[in-house]
Amino acid sequence: MSSPALRSVALSEESSRERILRVATQLFGERGFDAVTTRTIAAAAGLNVATVAHHTGSKADLYEAVFARLHQHEAEMLDARLGGVTSADVADAAGVRRVLRDLVDAYVDVLAAEPAIAGLWSRRWLERGARADAVEERFARPLFDRVEAILTQAQEAGSVAPLDAHLAVKSIVWITYGYFTGGLVEAHASREVTDAAQVERLRAFVHRVVDGLLGPA
Repeated sequence: MSSPALRSVALSEESSRERILRVATQLFGERGFDAVTTRTIAAAAGLNVATVAHHTGSKADLYEAVFARLHQHEAEMLDARLGGVTSADVADAAGVRRVLRDLVDAYVDVLAAEPAIAGLWSRRWLERGARADAVEERFARPLFDRVEAILTQAQEAGSVAPLDAHLAVKSIVWITYGYFTGGLVEAHASREVTDAAQVERLRAFVHRVVDGLLGPA
């Protein structure tokens, strides 16, 4: 366990805005937008309300900033994984499976490192209203579209079986995020969703789901 002095140094090196966004991600994911106040976020971040408002504006602005931060990280991850993918990769049955498995691995790794992300999006999906819909359209839809485009191209090339690309991508996301939100259904010695053995169990299962959706190679 790190000493108080080391924890103090770590906090000082983290910018106030980044700390606010990190704490807000956790709290919005655990309780949802309506149940979290700016004062609660400020207290958890070890800051005053005025400092939070200075860095992030209103609670609605902060909520949007949280999703913008995640969107940036996920977009960068997709760029890293898909930037070098060619039409030849997509047209090849084995190649497109490698691409999609690599994406699954990347998302599993991201959520294992920061499971609060899964809770945040799961809460968002349970909410209704213009604010929640705007978040979905602005920060989730563009990422889904990129993966759906690959599946559509693969179908046109005949490298995967016919399928509903939108539902296929959503289903994989729901399975993965659902695990990191609720964990395994049955009792297990380790209840931690970041337990290495259970993360690998999930990864292997999602690979099988992807393979099943895509059909025989």
